[in-house]
Amino acid sequence: MTDATHAYVEKLKPLPDLAKLEDREFFEYVVAQEQVQAHALTHAVGERYDLAAFTINEFLASQMIKDRE
Repeated sequence: MTDATHAYVEKLKPLPDLAKLEDREFFEYVVAQEQVQAHALTHAVGERYDLAAFTINEFLASQMIKDRE
């Protein structure tokens, strides 16, 4: 499952470049959050739930900071 998830993320990476300029930021977010989910899944499969949670929380915090800018 993790291999399929990482392969899926690789397929998503071109999306921001294909999107209209006004939609680019949204697709950058989509790719970023999918990358975070894939990394968190890898940690969870390895039973490192602390790292999985940290990975997701770090991403969410970075988005909150970004939204304030």
